[in-house]
Amino acid sequence: LGNDQTIRVTDSISIQITD
Repeated sequence: LGNDQTIRVTDSISIQITD
């Protein structure tokens, strides 16, 4: 599942909420 890395670059805010 390397999608997280792509999402991080596209939407850092989204990752922060998910992390």
